[in-house]
Amino acid sequence: MSLSVCCLTNDPGPRVAATLELLRPVADEIVVAADDRADERTLAAYTAVADRVEQVRFEFLERHLAWLHEQCSGDWVLRIDGDEVPSPALVRALPELIAAEDARQYWIPRRWLHPDEGHWIDAHPWWPDFQLRLVRREPDLRFVGRLHTSAEPLFPARYIETPLYHLETLVTGLDARRDKGLAYVGEGPDGADVSRFYVPEDHLGRAPAPVPAEDRDVVSAVLAGEVTAPAESVVPETTRAPSTRAAAAVGDRPLPGGGYRASVEPFELEHTMAAGEHRAVHFRVRNTGTVPWPPSPAAAPEISASYRWVLADGAPLQAEVHRSPLPADLHPGRSTVVPVLVTAPASAGRYELEVDLVHEQVRWFGCARRVTVDVYPAVRSTTA
Repeated sequence: MSLSVCCLTNDPGPRVAATLELLRPVADEIVVAADDRADERTLAAYTAVADRVEQVRFEFLERHLAWLHEQCSGDWVLRIDGDEVPSPALVRALPELIAAEDARQYWIPRRWLHPDEGHWIDAHPWWPDFQLRLVRREPDLRFVGRLHTSAEPLFPARYIETPLYHLETLVTGLDARRDKGLAYVGEGPDGADVSRFYVPEDHLGRAPAPVPAEDRDVVSAVLAGEVTAPAESVVPETTRAPSTRAAAAVGDRPLPGGGYRASVEPFELEHTMAAGEHRAVHFRVRNTGTVPWPPSPAAAPEISASYRWVLADGAPLQAEVHRSPLPADLHPGRSTVVPVLVTAPASAGRYELEVDLVHEQVRWFGCARRVTVDVYPAVRSTTA
């Protein structure tokens, strides 16, 4: 499998080149689409690291994503923005990710650096900020072209844990970010308000987390435009997992002995929601049993995640509501991040969110995990 890395940018040449050099050992091709406002020195820096540089009359990023991916020739495409840095762990993982046959797309968590390259924000909404960036190049790959969207999701997909780092608050001044946030009010997917992303100074309620030393060194070098390509990683031999289709025969019958062994752990470190908010809360699910689980509600056994709200005194507030399918095959001994779609209670307060797995028409797994969620009053718009 081959990998194309693409980037549409007019960010400073040395910084972009330093970022792309990190990916050179694992990329078969690097394609840069340069915003036509980029000057000659910037273009020269892009050309020094890329296999091909194209210029584009920039409108907004998402407007160009379909075209950008068409410029790539690899079996897989990784898109990275000019204000992002891949973690060393992500770079090391890429060869194995694209060699796997049980995923068509990968969602990558993005860490927002703030207030410096040594810290990142580990609180909602900045974390985990999953980005659909690594996609198999195939005929049904589609882009809708709206603000704050990427490729249309295709399944099976995987939510991985090795991050990208976002430099936005380090390379853009506060006033400019405030203006940007105001321009994006109500412009997120499904009308979500993404404005607070850009001004953690105004919204962040606790101290950021430290960046691991290896990642911090790489980020600092990228900001200085000084990165040289690391030695090529030794990629572990991929163990090809058996197909989950072999499990389809169990259908709606109980799984064989040990088939319901599992664990559910919170992936996010802090849990807050607005009253009535509907969004994904991420949990790490591990299959500790004996039977592989498929990703689609159309496949058997039909296994998904669900939840219920419990009051602080332990009294149930409501029964389970939504079902959230696994995004990809989950084989015994492996774990995956699952986005569990949750609707918050209508009233503010402190609640317990209980998440468990369910085998439809058969039973609950009985591996429920509770996390405390502070639900705050919804902010109502005063605009007409």
